[in-house]
Amino acid sequence: MANSPRSPWKLSGGVAKLAAGNFSAAVTVDRPGLGIHEIAWAGQPLGVIRNWLAFKEVGPGPADRQREIEDVYVRGRDLVAVYAESKQHPLRYVVYWRSLGEADLCGAAGGLDVVVSVQTSVLDAKPAVFLSSQYGVERGWTNTPPQRRWNPIAFETRTDRPDREHLVASGLERNAQAVASPDDTFLFDLAQAPWSCGEMIHPSDRIASDANVIDFPGVPPLGADSTQWDPETENLRVAMSSHHVLGVQLEKGVLVRARLRGVLARREGAREVVAACRNAFEQAELPLTT
Repeated sequence: MANSPRSPWKLSGGVAKLAAGNFSAAVTVDRPGLGIHEIAWAGQPLGVIRNWLAFKEVGPGPADRQREIEDVYVRGRDLVAVYAESKQHPLRYVVYWRSLGEADLCGAAGGLDVVVSVQTSVLDAKPAVFLSSQYGVERGWTNTPPQRRWNPIAFETRTDRPDREHLVASGLERNAQAVASPDDTFLFDLAQAPWSCGEMIHPSDRIASDANVIDFPGVPPLGADSTQWDPETENLRVAMSSHHVLGVQLEKGVLVRARLRGVLARREGAREVVAACRNAFEQAELPLTT
């Protein structure tokens, strides 16, 4: 493990803490399925953002399972984790959590890029990876090219409580209220907070990508202690976005990557800010990765 002296990331004991001005968050590196958590603004937790931009592989075992780490380090604005190839996982993933600078934020309060690259030493492999988030929300929109209009997501109220073990194992449950194209941008107004979250896949990384928004009231975030689940938030509408990336046949030694950007913005003006972030993301140069 290594830290960079001028980085907004501090790595200690397998947990990386991000402090970028008033925006802060954490990543448990050996459990990438938990996503970015402990998100806060000026020290005030935003608990309605749950398992943000989480990295999940399709396959046996829970989505928040522990993964063997080959290497982890901090480099500038990047937190980098290399997940080892094994018989159980015949793919070598490198995940970058990149804190966004002011030029990329376009007026947003905070944000990150998650860059996933994958290689394999076997002759034929097909990675199946989702980058997903859970939010307690009031409402949501998708923004679809070429018109680039904000279209409301028609959430449906569910009265039943889904079986959490099935949700964790499958990653996606078919109660999707919005099925998006790879170019879509999502925007969610968070519940009980004057904030919105936007997320988007880079248009050049359209590798079998799709996205779904799911209304699951009352589902605790992955890794949460259900005995300590906040009763004031357990009945919130929960939207789960999920982007299927890297779903291609992979030849030995070939590297492919996908990029997802997530931003936190004040609700007032969030549509304009997230649209500007999208434009900046589309014009960004390919990041240096390994």
